[in-house]
Amino acid sequence: QGASAVAGAVAWNGVLSHLDLSWNGIGGPGFVAMGDALGKRCALTTLRMGGNALDTAGALALAAAVRSGASSLTRLDLSPEHAPSAAGTAAGSPRGGAATASGRLDPDARQALVDAWREAREGVWPEGPSRASLKM
Repeated sequence: QGASAVAGAVAWNGVLSHLDLSWNGIGGPGFVAMGDALGKRCALTTLRMGGNALDTAGALALAAAVRSGASSLTRLDLSPEHAPSAAGTAAGSPRGGAATASGRLDPDARQALVDAWREAREGVWPEGPSRASLKM
């Protein structure tokens, strides 16, 4: 529910450009809500959601948002690289216990997201896709 509320705020925020929701126990519905928000011309350029439970529906929602051309996103980080430190979060807590994308994501959905990102970004920036990044 929390990620859906944040996504609702992001959809209509014309100022917020960077958002880090990594390791927050976000599941598929949160990713779907964020995909919907990104399709509404929000100002967000960097989104980090690594270490959460990205599922097939979430990946497809993000892919649809990217393909729509409405998103201003230039950096999407879904990798679990920025894990919380052991001192900051216990392994059994919601933040420490979040699933990573690699465990539940259907390979076809992953590829759909990668392809959507590549296609959209190559067409959006005249300076080329080197300014955009997708980490999974």
